[in-house]
Parts: sequence; structure tokens; C-alpha cells
Amino acid sequence: METKRPSEIQILETEPEQLRNVYVGRMVRLLRLRSEHAEELNGQGLRLLDRAIFAAYCACREGGAEDRARIILREANVTLQEPVGQLELPHTESLPRTGTDG
Repeated sequence: METKRPSEIQILETEPEQLRNVYVGRMVRLLRLRSEHAEELNGQGLRLLDRAIFAAYCACREGGAEDRARIILREANVTLQEPVGQLELPHTESLPRTGTDG
């Protein structure tokens, strides 16, 4: 018999509305971080944060909270665009290839 870790059990027992609240809360937190720290971040930092916001929006959409997420983005005056291309990281040539690159 396969045993599940406590975190897996908690996720499986979580109500859909609770998960939607988590997804929306994560997106709100990321938007707040962006608005509070945008002037301190360089271009790469902003791109990384924008990708995190987009990923949080996608989680909201997949979790059934797309309408709430769109309202929050509209109120924050944010337009999301799906990230294009590879995320540019410094010194990527020193990282091992995983074989998942296109």
C-alpha cells in the first residue's frame, strides 16, 4: 500500500474554494511586491516577477478563479502577456543542459 506524505493529504483534502483563495492571494502578493519594489529592481528582476505574476494568473485560471484574477489585474492596471522565449539568466552557459531545451 502506498503511503502519502502529510502535505499531499492536505492538498487532496483542500476544498476547491480554498485553493482558489490561495491562488488569488499569491497573485495579489506578487502584484503588491511589484508595485512596492519596481524602482529597486533591474530589468531581469522585473521580468522574473512578471513571469511569476503570469504563472499565478494561470493557476487562478486553471483553478476556476479567472474572473477574480482579471478584476484584480484590471484594478492593478496590469496587462499580462504570455512570456515569449527562454528566460534569460546570467551565466547560463555554466549550467548543465537537461535535455528539455527545444
